[in-house]
This record gives sequence, C-alpha cells and structure tokens, in this order.
Amino acid sequence: MNGERRSSLWRNHNYMVLWSGQAISQLGSGIQGIAFPLLVLYLTRSAADAGIAGALYSLPYLVFSLPAGVLVDRWNRKHVMMVCDTIRALNAASIPLCAAFWHLAVLQLFLNSFIEGTMFVFFSLAQLAGLPRVVPREQLPAASAQNQASMSAVSLIAPSVGGFIYQTLGRTAPFLVNAVSYATSVLSLHLINAEFQKERVGSQRNLWPEMKEGLSWLWNEPVARFTTLLTAGINVTAAPMGLILIVRARELHASPELIGAMLAIGSVGGLFGALLAPRLRQRVGFRHVMILTVWSQALAVLLFAIAPTAVVLGVISAALGVAGPLYNTVTMGYRLAMTPDQLQGRVNSAARMLAFSPIPLGNAIAGALLAALGAIPVILIFAAFRLVVALLATVASRMDWFPSSRQLLDDRTLKVAGNQGKDAKTDPLDAVTAPPPEVAAVATRLKQLTMDERLVLRRRFAFDGGHYGTLDDVASELRLSKDGVKQIELSSA
Repeated sequence: MNGERRSSLWRNHNYMVLWSGQAISQLGSGIQGIAFPLLVLYLTRSAADAGIAGALYSLPYLVFSLPAGVLVDRWNRKHVMMVCDTIRALNAASIPLCAAFWHLAVLQLFLNSFIEGTMFVFFSLAQLAGLPRVVPREQLPAASAQNQASMSAVSLIAPSVGGFIYQTLGRTAPFLVNAVSYATSVLSLHLINAEFQKERVGSQRNLWPEMKEGLSWLWNEPVARFTTLLTAGINVTAAPMGLILIVRARELHASPELIGAMLAIGSVGGLFGALLAPRLRQRVGFRHVMILTVWSQALAVLLFAIAPTAVVLGVISAALGVAGPLYNTVTMGYRLAMTPDQLQGRVNSAARMLAFSPIPLGNAIAGALLAALGAIPVILIFAAFRLVVALLATVASRMDWFPSSRQLLDDRTLKVAGNQGKDAKTDPLDAVTAPPPEVAAVATRLKQLTMDERLVLRRRFAFDGGHYGTLDDVASELRLSKDGVKQIELSSA
C-alpha cells in the first residue's frame, strides 16, 4: 500500500492531464498578463488606469469568494471549471475582435478584467477543492510544489513570448493566444475521468450558514488563520509589484521586449523556489520557512529602488521570486491536507477572501501613487510596509497565542476522526477514538520531533480515513532513525 501511495505523480493519469492542461492555460494567461497593462498604458497613457484595471481583476476575490466557495462545494467542480474557462476564452477573444471590427475602449478592458477575475475565482476554488480527489492526500504538498514549479516555468517563458507577440504580431494578438489556451484547458478537463468531489448527502441550506462554516473552521484553525492574515498583509504590496516594475522599466526607457525579458528573468527565481520548496520544508520547518520568506521578500523590494537597468530589476525580481513558491507550498499544502473534503471549497474561499481582499486597494493605491510620485518613491513606501509586516509576523509567531509545536500535535490530533462524511458542522478532530499503542508511543517523543514532523503526524492521523499505519510506517514517514524507533519501542513496552 505504501508503494502505491508514494508512487510518482507522473504516473497519475488524471493529475497529469489536469496539470498539463493548466500549464497551457497558465502560459496563455501569462502572455495576456504582460500585454494587458501595456495595452491599457498605450490607450490611456495613465498608470492610474492600469491600476484600476488591476483592481477590477482582483475585486471579485472580495465580492464573490465566500459564495463561490459554497457553490463549488455544491456543484460539480469539474463542470464549474469547464464553464469558467469557456467564458474566459470568449472574454479574451472579444478584445481582438472589437479592435478589428469596432472600437476598443478602456471601459471594455475594465469589463474584461472584471470578468476574467470573476471566472478565475470560481475556477481556482473548484480546482483547489478538487485536487485532494485527484491525488492522494499525502502527496498534496508534492502536487502543490509541482503546480508551483509549472507556474514558475510558465512565468519564465510567458513574459518574453508575450512581449514579442505584442510587439511583432499586434497589441491584441496575445489575447487571441490566451483564448486558444483556455479552449485547450476545457478539452483537457473533459479527458479527466476522476470525480472532483465526494457524493454529497443531506439537504442544501442557505448560503450564509454554509459560508459561515468555512469561516468558522478557518478561524478556529490557528496555523491556517495566522498564515491567511499574514498573506493578506503581504498581498497589499505584492499584487501591484508587476505594474510597478513595468512603470519603472519604462522610466528607464526599456522596450516591450526588454520588459518581457525582465519579467522572464524574475521568473527564474520562482522556478528555483518551487523546486527547492519540498526539500527545504523538510529540513528547515514550517514556521522558519514562513519567517525566512517574508523577510527576504521585504529586503528584495527595497533593492528595486537602486536598480540602474531593467535587467538588474529582473535579477532582483528573481531573488524575490524564490521566496514566493516556498511560502505558498508550505501554507497551501498544510491547509489542503487539514481541511475535510466537504469544506474544501468554503475554507479555501474564506482564506482567499481574507488574503486577497487587500489586493484591489493595493492596486488602486499603487496606480495613484505611480501617477503622482513615480516608481522609486512607491517602491520605498512599499518596501517599508513589507518590512513592518515581516517584523510583525516574526513577533506574532513567538507570542503565546501562536500554536506551539506541542499544540500543533495535541492528544486529539493523534486520534482518528472517521466522520468526514457526516455533518460538515462537526470538526473532524472532535469525533475521536483511542489511538493505537504505536501512535501513543510516538506521542512520548513529541519533544524530540520537529515542527514538520508534528505536521506530518497531524495530517496523517487526523485525516487518513481510519488508517493508523504501523510503527514502521510512522518511523518511515517521519524519517526516524533506527535508534529513534528503538526508543519508541522501549517507551511503549
């Protein structure tokens, strides 16, 4: 059984079809992503309008995240994804069509941005909630890391390709490419034969009580709550950073091709961070990865102010990009593994609503400040904000209310839930049975276990559907030495 469970993700047909389809779709989105602010700047000559377009794209996170989470837990998640990408394809295609046969106005681009953001909210929540049904639960961190790696690889290619297409084939050509990529995603989803959700039982209720369940679960899970609020603070300045770099590169007289190359250089760091994430998480630990990444990102933003060329901006962006996948892999992998299937959509929507709600404000503020002050003062303001967030995160992680290693693996987490198919109002950790002797023996060594080892235990024994595993399984999964196994055996004798 362990061999099957630990088999490579590359042998999982459904996951590979999903992953490859989304990689193509992400490439199209990345190509459009570089073209969109350039097109707005071309039509309006206004960084403020580019900021408004970015704010309209992120506004649906705040408006629709909670109800979308309830609905993707009710509806067929794969069908939701297919409908969303169909609408996104038509939305992207409307831009070159209007430019060719009518008049392309900035108001239409604002509407396109809002529609794209709305469909992304529903699509991404359905995809994230369905992932635990496509890969085994213990492979979720690896799947998250592989998704991050593909996103980073696409980010490495897309800006240069997008800049080239924008400059040589026409300003609206990247949007047509993106429309084709969305159509490819729809086809790939059609080829997946896995169900993206368990069979739902019980009657559906009003939206608000179900939305409240997701918020309640998230708020009562200390680590998930902490990382969500931390991400919200980071996103205030992280979301508009691309626009800031584009404006700064234009101030340095960079061409669209060079701007694309700058963003591509920055994506090298993201790819490296995604490949590094699983190993670093095992060696360094959950809390330390979070604190390391927020500080490194804050310092990297500060360096943007002294970059003399667009190429140097790209190099600094690469250093900044290493931290993003590391942070996302540890936080998202933890939340996915801890959340029951029937709450996946609602919990993830609550997390995204809280984490992404500052993005529209950040984009709007960045656009206004760029128009009024220029890029360098905005970079300094945002760097100071990120340093404050990093300091607060470090202090908060050491306070009494932040869960200690001991609290992360208390007596309840060593007991099997077994109620995932019951009423979603019940916390799976509240329906417990006595742990077997092997698990109780491991509990005697809690003070010797690292944070990561505690998270592995919590994930394995709280949400493994009644399977405890043998002592050898536990030792193998936690990478305990033979001496450590002997110590457990002696303590249980």
